[in-house]
Order: sequence, then C-alpha cells, then structure tokens
Amino acid sequence: MERKEVEKIVKETIFEKMGEFTGLNHTAEIDNEDGLDTDMAMDSLDYVEVVMEIEKKTGVCIPDEVLNIKPYTELTIGAFIDLLYNFFKDR
Repeated sequence: MERKEVEKIVKETIFEKMGEFTGLNHTAEIDNEDGLDTDMAMDSLDYVEVVMEIEKKTGVCIPDEVLNIKPYTELTIGAFIDLLYNFFKDR
C-alpha cells in the first residue's frame, strides 16, 4: 500500500470520528503535525475506534505490537501515518 493511500485512509477516518468534536470542516484541515490527543481531542477509546475503522476499511488486522510502539498521546497524525505505512507496506 502506498503512503498516500495510508494517509488518505487515516485522515478520512480521523475526520469521520473526530470532525464533529474538533470543528473540522474537511480532511484537508488535518495537518500531519497535529497531535492525536492535543489537536484532535482524541482519547484512548477514540483511538481504538479509529484503529478499528482503519482495519475495517483495509481488511487487515493491525497487531497490538504495531500500535504499542509509541503511546497515542505522543503521536502526531504524520507519525501515526508513518507507523501504519511501515506495517502496511510489507502486506
């Protein structure tokens, strides 16, 4: 899977889940430097729901080992995309 494809899926999923809470109007407003917890107002349950939706959209189960590399509270959108891209590129 190409990085652009992973980025599109991640941003769309975050927008669908968090847009109504953060006031986002379009996925283009999601910047790779935005923090998942700080800028996207994501808590641990939101994070799990976003991951589950990404799994549903891609048809691939993402192992906990991949997600536990770094706590979601320390991830930016870009770092989250990179983390998932590194996992998906070998699929």
